[in-house]
Amino acid sequence: MDEHQRISSNSSSIISSKTYDVFLSFRGEDTRLNFISHLYKALNEKKIKTFIDDQLKKGDKISPALTKTIEDSRVSIIIFSKNYAFSKWCLDELSKIMECVKVQGQIVIPVFYNIDPSQVRKQTGSYEEAFAKHGEDYRCNKWRVNLTTAANIIGCDSKNSINDVEFIDDIVKAVMEKLPPRYLNRRKGLVGIEKIYEEIKPLLKIGSDDSNEVITFGIWGMGGIGKTTLANALYEKLSGEFEGRRFLANVTEKSEEVVHKDLYSKLSGKNISSYDPLELRLLLQIERVLIVLDDVTTPKKLEELIYQFYPLGSGSRVIVTTRNKQIFRSDAVKYEVQVLKFHHSLELFCLTAFEEKQPKDGYEDISQKVISYCKGVPLALTVVGASLRSKSKEVWECQMNKLQSIPNMEIQKVLKLSYDDLDDSQQSIFLDIACFLKGELIDNIFPVSEIEVLLDKSLITIQKKYKNEEVIEMHDLIQEMGHEIVRQESIKYPERRSRLWKHEEVVDVLKTNKENDIIEGIILNLESLNENLNLCYDFLVKMTNLRFFKIYYRGDCLFNKTNFNVYFPDGLETLSDKLRYLYWDRYCLESLPCKFCVEQLAVLIMRHSKLKKLWSGVQNLSNLKKIDVEGSMHLTDMPDLSKATKLEHVNLCGCESLHKLVLCNSKLKYLNLRECMKIESLVIHSKYLSELCLVRCLSLTDISVTSDELTGLNLFGTGLFEESKLESLNVNSRSLKQLKLPSCSSLKEIAVVSDEITALKLRGSSIASLPSSISSLPKLTLLDLCGCRNLVSLPELPPSLRVLLLDNCKNLVSLSELPSSLDWLSALSCISLETEMCQRLVLQHLLGSNLYARDSKYFVFPGDHVIEECEFHTTEPSLSIPASCLNISHLCGFIYCIIFSQKFPSILGQGFYSTLNQGFSCPLDMSVSIFQDDTQLWHTRSPPARRTCFEFLISDHVTFGYHDLSKFHGMSEVHHPSRDVRIIFELHEKHNYGKRFGVFPVYATTSGFKLKIF
Repeated sequence: MDEHQRISSNSSSIISSKTYDVFLSFRGEDTRLNFISHLYKALNEKKIKTFIDDQLKKGDKISPALTKTIEDSRVSIIIFSKNYAFSKWCLDELSKIMECVKVQGQIVIPVFYNIDPSQVRKQTGSYEEAFAKHGEDYRCNKWRVNLTTAANIIGCDSKNSINDVEFIDDIVKAVMEKLPPRYLNRRKGLVGIEKIYEEIKPLLKIGSDDSNEVITFGIWGMGGIGKTTLANALYEKLSGEFEGRRFLANVTEKSEEVVHKDLYSKLSGKNISSYDPLELRLLLQIERVLIVLDDVTTPKKLEELIYQFYPLGSGSRVIVTTRNKQIFRSDAVKYEVQVLKFHHSLELFCLTAFEEKQPKDGYEDISQKVISYCKGVPLALTVVGASLRSKSKEVWECQMNKLQSIPNMEIQKVLKLSYDDLDDSQQSIFLDIACFLKGELIDNIFPVSEIEVLLDKSLITIQKKYKNEEVIEMHDLIQEMGHEIVRQESIKYPERRSRLWKHEEVVDVLKTNKENDIIEGIILNLESLNENLNLCYDFLVKMTNLRFFKIYYRGDCLFNKTNFNVYFPDGLETLSDKLRYLYWDRYCLESLPCKFCVEQLAVLIMRHSKLKKLWSGVQNLSNLKKIDVEGSMHLTDMPDLSKATKLEHVNLCGCESLHKLVLCNSKLKYLNLRECMKIESLVIHSKYLSELCLVRCLSLTDISVTSDELTGLNLFGTGLFEESKLESLNVNSRSLKQLKLPSCSSLKEIAVVSDEITALKLRGSSIASLPSSISSLPKLTLLDLCGCRNLVSLPELPPSLRVLLLDNCKNLVSLSELPSSLDWLSALSCISLETEMCQRLVLQHLLGSNLYARDSKYFVFPGDHVIEECEFHTTEPSLSIPASCLNISHLCGFIYCIIFSQKFPSILGQGFYSTLNQGFSCPLDMSVSIFQDDTQLWHTRSPPARRTCFEFLISDHVTFGYHDLSKFHGMSEVHHPSRDVRIIFELHEKHNYGKRFGVFPVYATTSGFKLKIF
């Protein structure tokens, strides 16, 4: 191993228990007053303990003290300058440093400050002059060898940097690479880093079986979120795992050539003025490298900087920070940096403001206000913390009040970088969201591609709310940045801004009623009014470029009729023809202006209005996507919407006077007609309709719905004394999963076509028979026909059915063959059913099904006796069966039947079904025990059912169930001629509801389950 290789190898060894992290060796007259002082400051800012010679106390013997200091340092930085070699002191320092390299593996970083490394290596130029001056000094040969050796070590060359600031930054990074992570993690920016590293480690596959894979790892998120800090931490933690490594900061500001030259110099160890791209490609493909590219903004930039060199050496990792998720290829691994949790936010802020982890006494409340303002953004926490450091509480309060109206520009500058990368259209959409639409439903008023750009730049997020509705969210600081951009359009004159949202400014502009072609959007919260607002008839005509107009109430205030409102004593002439978003709660007129052209309109929301109609005649509705006039009780007619080809959402809930609706919109997804009490018939054909609400549509007699996407239909809620008039229902939707038609007492005909329906609830209808097509519903598991008093018989049932509810079907005379999957049959008070036929049908069903598949099965119907096939029955609450009467070796369980009194308080079918997912419950508490002599060998008990609906029955009933003995593995061993083995059944109930019960032993044979074995 040559000297250069050996030194590089030794540099990976970290010596513990050192006094200093860094020893600086330099020629004072060359560098002390400028470069060295800045370097020393930069190292200390990174909490790197650094020695320079002016720290020695006066009176100390310099040489011995200096020697000990060099030995007690982890890293020595040798600043080779023009006059360095003229100082014998410096050359002796160099000799001691190189001795420490050999003896204890000290790390050396040579720094070439305004001098060519070859002059140091070969002792030419000023170094040749210096040695001529030293003459015959016996140490010259040693000094020459040490200069050559040190200059051959990979270091930092000032000619590779634009200025001293960048050069010092490179030196500090080189030092941090060499120091162990425990020193680096003391930095304030790394709060919570260990937890994040544990999340990231599996993604990077460091140390895993796949560690030889080449991975591009993208760290993305909003500005100021800590991407660079995280990348730095990963670089410092992982750099020792790689043959070559380089952290390239702010690459967006650098040319491709500068980045590649820097990378080549670092990986090759050569100080160069030019490089060969082919040599760089070769280096990248043969070495295992770690490269960090900080702040890449475009796919083109990433392609230029690194992708063009792929494939890289086996096991290489490229870490890229960006505010734009779309820069990566599809195979890149991406990690979005999240805002800090509260406790980490508090720790980071306190480290900055107080230089400790907790607030100082008396500052707790104001610190929490800062945390609330910053919302977990590290940049904001550190900037605000630094501005408040060492300030009084009064100053803190003043600063926080100021931030509420004028944001911190240092924070804004960083956040605004993502905004500046947007094109004009995207910037306009961003400002609309920031000023008007944060927390609102998406409503698809913006192109999906533009929304994705904002998402990928972390300017907005999409969150799922109730019923999976998607709303647009935005960090408070980003919203504040958007507000500030608009405010800067005209600081003194709000009417000269494109968007208005502050209450006082909006009211003032509306009252002034002047010509205005600047304002594009206005939002007014009516709750903020302290009196009615009367406006001129032409106030909106003069706003010629108005695209967005919203007057609204929040929450329950919408229903408070005493609140103040906006009125037009002289009527309303028209609205801007450029309006795309019109949201106007409690609109006071009976229609929109007749001159209003709605061609550009995408969203129309006018809740609880005085509208009787929207407009007259046929309008061009080519852009309309949403109509919401909920609670407009006086609305009698809806316009022809046939030309609204993009219409997706219609909410007419509570439009009590509406009697007619024509909808032939192929893209319609949502239709709410709740409490539209005068609509009589409804025909809807929309391929994409997924949600339809017809609750309390009391006049509906005929419904026809065709849709591929409809998943649920609910007609529940006709009221206690109100009856639905619905007689016929035809639903065709391959995606329909549930159909609920409770209390539709007039319903006589129904047709359902669906591949996905799992529950069909027709409780209380007048259906006399079900269509035979019901057997073709492949996923139907629940059929609820309770209270269908005209029902006489059942067709063939689908093989997937698990629960059949028939309570109070008083005219039902027979049951069809039960599907083998059926576990639950409730036919309480079905008084026309013949009990013996039902008992035999259920017995046949239980024996033909897989008794082991589910622990609990439940069947109940009218009956006052046990069929004669039951050998073991009694009127007592306990029944004992001697083992000698049974074929123990084949016994697998017992089917039991219980006759219970009509006085038994029943749980009607739906109450039982509520426990379906947790397992079924028996209506009577019963247990089974196995005794040998007087010793109990096994015991199991059915817990009593939860009674949720009490009602006394009108006749005695019989219930069937099954007790499985397969879990008792000692059955074949207990039978012995000399032993008394008995199986005892007991009913546990106080009121004597159980009149008789019987037991059918069940035997497992090769041909199935049997009641007897001959």
